[in-house]
Amino acid sequence: MDTLLKQFHKVSNALQTTQILLTTCTNLHSSLLQFVCGIRENFDEIEKQAKAVLPDVEHKTLRRKRRVRKPQKNDGRANDAFDDIPPRDKFRIYSFVPVLDALYSNLERRATVYRAGTRNYGAQLEN
Repeated sequence: MDTLLKQFHKVSNALQTTQILLTTCTNLHSSLLQFVCGIRENFDEIEKQAKAVLPDVEHKTLRRKRRVRKPQKNDGRANDAFDDIPPRDKFRIYSFVPVLDALYSNLERRATVYRAGTRNYGAQLEN
C-alpha cells in the first residue's frame, strides 16, 4: 500500500500547483484510476510487501456471532460458506477489494467531472 500512498501524494502535489491545466488534471485522474485498478489485481504483491514491513503479522480468523435462523422445511443445516474461507481470502474479499472499489468509484466520479470540464471549457481556459 506504500506505493498507492506515494502515488496519491504525487498526484495530490501536482494537482495543487497554481499553473496546472485542466487537461493535466484530467490526465492525472485517469492515470490514478488505472493505477488503482492495477493495485486491485495485485493483492499477492501488496501482501508480500506488507509482510516484508511487518513480518510477524498474520491474518487472523475473526469470531463472528452465529446467526440463528428459523428452521425451514428441507433445511440441510449446511455450514455457512463464510466459515470455510481462509482468513487471507476473507481479508481480500471483505476488506481489500471493497476499499479499493470504493476508492475507484470515488476517483471515477471526480474524473468524470474533470473530463466534462475539459470537454466544455478546456479550450477557453487553456488559452
